Amino acid sequence: MKYDWLPFPLPQVFKVVDPKDFGLSTAGPLELSRGPDLKLQISLCADGRCALNTGVPGTEWGTTPINVLTKSGQPGILDGFRRSQCSTVTEDDRTQTRIVGLAESLSITLDRREALAIVEWLTNIPHLLWTRSTERTNTVVTARCREGSVAEDRMSDKSLSCDHIEFQLELPTLSKIRIGTAPLGCVTEGVPIEQPGFVEYYAGPLGLPDEHLRHTVRRAFEFLFGAGLGVLGYSEVDQACTPLRVCMRSPYTAGGFGGSQRPALLHESYRDGLDEKLVSRLVQRYVEGESEYDLNRAIWLYLHAKNAPLEMAAGYVGAAFEVLRRGYYEHSENEPRSRLFPAPQWAAIAQKLGDAITASEHFQDCKDFTDKLTHLRNRLPGLNAVSGSRLNELFLSDLGLKFGAIEKVALAARNDAAHANEFAPDEGFEKLQAYRAAHTLFARCLLAILGGQVRYFDYSSRDYPDRDLSEAQGSP
Repeated sequence: MKYDWLPFPLPQVFKVVDPKDFGLSTAGPLELSRGPDLKLQISLCADGRCALNTGVPGTEWGTTPINVLTKSGQPGILDGFRRSQCSTVTEDDRTQTRIVGLAESLSITLDRREALAIVEWLTNIPHLLWTRSTERTNTVVTARCREGSVAEDRMSDKSLSCDHIEFQLELPTLSKIRIGTAPLGCVTEGVPIEQPGFVEYYAGPLGLPDEHLRHTVRRAFEFLFGAGLGVLGYSEVDQACTPLRVCMRSPYTAGGFGGSQRPALLHESYRDGLDEKLVSRLVQRYVEGESEYDLNRAIWLYLHAKNAPLEMAAGYVGAAFEVLRRGYYEHSENEPRSRLFPAPQWAAIAQKLGDAITASEHFQDCKDFTDKLTHLRNRLPGLNAVSGSRLNELFLSDLGLKFGAIEKVALAARNDAAHANEFAPDEGFEKLQAYRAAHTLFARCLLAILGGQVRYFDYSSRDYPDRDLSEAQGSP
């Protein structure tokens, strides 16, 4: 695939189709740009006053998209516009209004032909040892001025750079993926983009992947790369890499920028390497298991722990751990292990207990006593559940993961955060260690669920050594 960034360099000017969408009778050009936080910014000036009572700044103006046109007349749709400022100035009997705000996205239709692939442009792609290279042509133009005439000399050279990986997937709407870094020189966002990159999705037998599937694939890479990925936009392209439809977005990067913490070795020989077969297998398994385990929500929690307050970080990871545990024991073959007694045996025991509660109703003839007995009877179904602390140990054992002192610290840290237990200021380093232990434990569990035969990075130990997945954290 040819490396062309979004075909509309920012800032960019558009025409508003209906000025009434902004509460105006007429409207000047609408300028779209990116702010320092990479969100899409909107600026619009017009004669006259704004007729809309927009209420509190920052609220959405309307539920319907706003139609715009490019300079060449292609139709576009502005979604999620929110006003941040609306000012009116009157000078020399002329009133002008300036509207400034943010938008979630701007999509543009260039051609209605069927697309072959979707290219998403990303930020926060980590520096890794990519296995595949891209050939680029660099052209240098020099101008010579002599006797009033200007002559140009062009010199071109080709270069190769290892900047991506590529692998096949067996999904109805996704046959192949390419992901990697993009050269800073090709970025046309008008503001600095940290660690730009891309991911390409190629159509499967049933067409192109929808937004949910692309989101799931990105979540898989966020886990494997140990960093959130912000989507700056995407292009739907044909076989010749010509953009057919384009969408620019305000990115959201879970866990913030930088600080990549990969969960495991993804190459048997290089710490920062990528084995395409291994990555392909893990991504395929992640996509297949997402709905069963609610993996996207678990990864959201796992990533947000990275920039959460220290006293709450382990709580985020602990919640992600519970998402995995719940998904595991909701499987029919695993569910019996989360119960103290088999269903037939417990039915008989529960019947006896229920009869005993019913026989106790004559002890006191008052509504309060009867209500308490009813409450006790309603709690009977939960009495057969294995306790949370015991289920944690059982979960690790069922996944084939050894359980030691560091794992106990990790689970205790989750409990402290969930119950807002206080800790002294001088315990900050211990809390950081406990969070790292919880971070590592979650990654081990998910890697085991994905069936990854990998060596994990132990962030609860000094220098972050890699260990066999079954090996306990903090081992000598």
